[in-house]
Amino acid sequence: MRIELYPFDYRSSHLQNAIDVYCNVWERDTDNSTIFFRKYARFPDFVGYIAYVEAQAVGFVMGARSEKGQWWHDKVAKNVGARHPSITNAWVLIELAVLEDFRRHNIGTVLHEHILSTQTYPNALLSSQIDNYPARRFYEGHHWTYLHQGILFNKGRQKYCIMHKDTHNEP
Repeated sequence: MRIELYPFDYRSSHLQNAIDVYCNVWERDTDNSTIFFRKYARFPDFVGYIAYVEAQAVGFVMGARSEKGQWWHDKVAKNVGARHPSITNAWVLIELAVLEDFRRHNIGTVLHEHILSTQTYPNALLSSQIDNYPARRFYEGHHWTYLHQGILFNKGRQKYCIMHKDTHNEP
């Protein structure tokens, strides 16, 4: 299976394909998802890649610098401490998703490794639903560690674990 990666940002022709994958994986509506993507694609140091197999968009990954004043950053800082060394000078892996029929074909790993290879930040962060065991196993297998076991971002929703990776000291 030949995997081709292309960068995307808020102006890119690949953006809509990334949104379509996101909507399919997370069962979200296109309008709100488009707002979500366009917002994050304008964050400082945004990086996004979409994966194609035989001209079909099958997965994507995106992230941006984490900084004070951003909703996610501020929620995490409130729970782990604003001066915690893992959240200073950090980059956040915002989303990584692969269509169900294309999972377990190394696409997630290719996306993950490629985007992290572009990072100059010493710390990478992400959040994953506590009950998303396949995602957590994936990240654990790629040497992410737990920074917090369960943050409630929104009342009435599930908790998210926060994971950290030291990008300058790979095992």
